[in-house]
Amino acid sequence: FCLPKNTFDKLPRDKKYHAVIKSEFITDPKQGFKVATAVVHPQGGPNPEAGEFLVQAHTCHPMQANDDGAGVVSTIELARRLAENPLPAGSMSVRFWFGPETIGTIAWLAHNESLIPNLRGGIFMEMTGNQNKIAWHHTRQHNHLLDRITNYQLRNTDHDERDFASAPANDERVINGPGVNVPCISLNRFPYDEYHTTDDNLDIIHEDMLVGAAGTAEEIIRIYASNYIPKRTFRGPVFLSGHGLWVDWREDWALNRAIEKIMMRFEGEHTIFDIAEQVGLDYQTVRDYVEKFKAKGFVTPQPIPSEGQTQ
Repeated sequence: FCLPKNTFDKLPRDKKYHAVIKSEFITDPKQGFKVATAVVHPQGGPNPEAGEFLVQAHTCHPMQANDDGAGVVSTIELARRLAENPLPAGSMSVRFWFGPETIGTIAWLAHNESLIPNLRGGIFMEMTGNQNKIAWHHTRQHNHLLDRITNYQLRNTDHDERDFASAPANDERVINGPGVNVPCISLNRFPYDEYHTTDDNLDIIHEDMLVGAAGTAEEIIRIYASNYIPKRTFRGPVFLSGHGLWVDWREDWALNRAIEKIMMRFEGEHTIFDIAEQVGLDYQTVRDYVEKFKAKGFVTPQPIPSEGQTQ
């Protein structure tokens, strides 16, 4: 329980106290615990086959600016960016969740189990406003596609890399835990000296840190949520120049040299990110090129498989 400091200061120090916490189990959502959710869709509206990506921040710690008012602010900034500049058509929708830490996610999932198979990945955001480098925690799977994309996006950024559920461990233990298993990473700037003290106030919050964390999450989501598995519909060599798919080597030597390698990976076994990794090109470059094949009907997009469990 939490006691206001002014009340604590008035208590005689020579006394012993017995704390009584009166609680009531309430199932009526109008009276019980509350969460807030919102969904931001890609261009053209939701794609049910692609599913959703979940972003969470907790709202339950009283009088703590960084833990987790900061995470809430960074998450709202992320939502604003994805609403103003939506993900490409066909991408995952992004569901934002705000509520009590740990128990809130448990209760929410218990009442919304039907959402679990639709969740393809997640990020838990907290403690993003203090002056420290960004840290990310692996998924429980550790080498999941989400881990690889996060590592790729942070390759040129000073950061800490940590194991799943290492301190501070929070709702990713629920989302990515046994019986749910949705791959989920955590982003934060822990540790900091003011953690869980009255010094965790606005004096330690820096706007550039808040915005930077939102930017990191956005970069990860823009790849993960727009990624898909291209499956060929053609047989044999494609008449590239006849369909506007040839790349002039004088304009883009690297992509021209990679064309055959890219097409050989349209067997429905590799995501676009996998292909980009294997041919040594930037993700967006490869995605833009694969999209041209899709527009011509030479590949069909297969969604990232769901790993969510409901038992």
